[in-house]
Amino acid sequence: MIEVSITDIHDIPQLEFLWTQLELRVKPTYFLSWGWMGTWLKLLPDTTRPKLLMANYKGETVGLAILLQNTRSRKGLMAPSKTLVVHETGDPDYDLLTIEYNGFLVVQQHQDEVTAACLEHLKERFDGWDEILLRAADSSSPLTSIELLRQCDLNLRIHQDLPSWYVNLQELRGTGKPYLDALSRNTRYQIRRATRECEKHGDLAFSTAESSEEALDYLSRLSKWHHEYWSGKGLKGCFSNPFLLEFHQSLIRDRFDHGEIQLIRIRLNDTELGYLYNLVNDRRVYFYQSGFNYEAGKKLKPGLIAHYKAIEYNFALGMSEYNFLASDDRYKRSLSTDNHRLLWVSLQKNKLGFRLENALDDFLMNCKDVARRGRSLYRRID
Repeated sequence: MIEVSITDIHDIPQLEFLWTQLELRVKPTYFLSWGWMGTWLKLLPDTTRPKLLMANYKGETVGLAILLQNTRSRKGLMAPSKTLVVHETGDPDYDLLTIEYNGFLVVQQHQDEVTAACLEHLKERFDGWDEILLRAADSSSPLTSIELLRQCDLNLRIHQDLPSWYVNLQELRGTGKPYLDALSRNTRYQIRRATRECEKHGDLAFSTAESSEEALDYLSRLSKWHHEYWSGKGLKGCFSNPFLLEFHQSLIRDRFDHGEIQLIRIRLNDTELGYLYNLVNDRRVYFYQSGFNYEAGKKLKPGLIAHYKAIEYNFALGMSEYNFLASDDRYKRSLSTDNHRLLWVSLQKNKLGFRLENALDDFLMNCKDVARRGRSLYRRID
């Protein structure tokens, strides 16, 4: 029998032991590693009250998750929804970290059973919530399974569905062919043309930070170029958020020596072309953020060159995957060989308020779709 509990988190060292032991069995994405989770917990403000959801089977821990309680406003005159948020706070100032591949940390052999037991425990034994909010869960996760949720008398509401494009380096390595051969003719041409354009001006230099101090310096340079790009569009870069910046500085200081951080610099002679910030776990590389010097010239395509060089570098290192994370940006599609689907979802109790809210959302979405098709038809006729 699977035993489930939910308690306040007081003993971080004990949680670290439990989490890292389970992590060895699960081999999760970086966002469910202790590197990410431990840093996040350490920096959460004292006003938050994170809770630990834990599942045990025959004396062994088989499932863990960190939940926070919050509220979500709803449309019209309906009362706010009481929420449980998975590995986030519900406050956008703290959740700008944008966790992806989110979910419960669960042993793979019994994913469905453990997940169902956790949900049943929350529904039957833990009061004070109407829905569970889960950002960017893999579409193959039990938490996005309509059948499993029906067994728990919960409804799945999908708010967003995005691809997470990646290069399957392991599969590519098995073909014996170079990375460029896996790309379209147009993408190969763009890479080669940008490389030739760079070579007209000098030598391309690719380097990775070799210490946490150097990585922090690279991050500082990256955030400068990132800020200049977005401020040019009248927007703020993500590193203008104090919590996000503190989180990543702390993450680099604490986890660089564990081999979990890649800070990459691309230079043309003495001119910086840009920086990439990647997270690494279980031979998988996750591109998290970048900052490029577009002043060096558009024809140089610093972003394209940087990712091409980083993919080649990680291919040679023996990594299994180079993941661009969520969004359907054209450059991510063109540089990738495959994709996962990530879902932003609510796991909702069977309540009238949700049925009304969801019906209204569907109605408004249909109206927008009809208007969009009408405009398209009008343009064709005109």
